[in-house]
Amino acid sequence: MEKESIELSKDLLDNIRLIVSKTQLYSDERDFIEQAIIKQISKMKP
Repeated sequence: MEKESIELSKDLLDNIRLIVSKTQLYSDERDFIEQAIIKQISKMKP
């Protein structure tokens, strides 16, 4: 799979880490971000 990188603010990443550490919903920060992006994309599909 081809990969690319994006920059996130430290505050945003700290908040994501906090959510991941306090819940059992996500395996890691990457999982959280991927699920959030997929959810937003699915909202935009006709």
